[in-house]
Amino acid sequence: MKPILALTALIMLAADARSQRQRENEERNYEEPFLPKDPMVIQLNKEDHYESDPPRITYRGCHKFCVGTVEGRPDSDSVWNPFNLSADELYYFRYVKVNMRECKWAVDMPRQFQILELFFAEDEEDNGYVISRPVDQLTWDSFHFLIYNPDSEPSRNFRVRWTSYMNVCDTKESEAPIDTHYEPNAFDPAEYVSVFQDYVEP
Repeated sequence: MKPILALTALIMLAADARSQRQRENEERNYEEPFLPKDPMVIQLNKEDHYESDPPRITYRGCHKFCVGTVEGRPDSDSVWNPFNLSADELYYFRYVKVNMRECKWAVDMPRQFQILELFFAEDEEDNGYVISRPVDQLTWDSFHFLIYNPDSEPSRNFRVRWTSYMNVCDTKESEAPIDTHYEPNAFDPAEYVSVFQDYVEP
């Protein structure tokens, strides 16, 4: 009986070790996405993305949430990841500007609200796209994020869900009732991008 128990324990230990290695590999991949450093960054063509429905506002006591979805199918944006021989390499990130006007954050309100969630809305694969966490430039009516696809002409659409939040009873209270939720391989825009070629602060 004891040899069987010992063998079972060894099998379980080996399975645990494999699972641990797999988790470490996944975490390493998530922490280090293969993305170009300091690429050109331009806005995704406006005809290629849209907010299909106005965002939904909900309250939980003092907690105000504004939840929306932005969709895109970059058919007319024909060059996503060009290679320039004279500059060795030249990559593009696109950024998507998200309209939060319907969230009705006060114009004169200090920027205490937060973007708590930004993730692909479909359970299916992301079709090669990688999205960032929200970019720091945040205004009362908009925020934006970066999106990247290594294909020169990606043909699939994307659908991204976002959630903004604020404690409307105490605007200095920044602790949210839910955890932040971004894609596991979402990257920090500040680590990759220093210049937005055509970004104009609203």
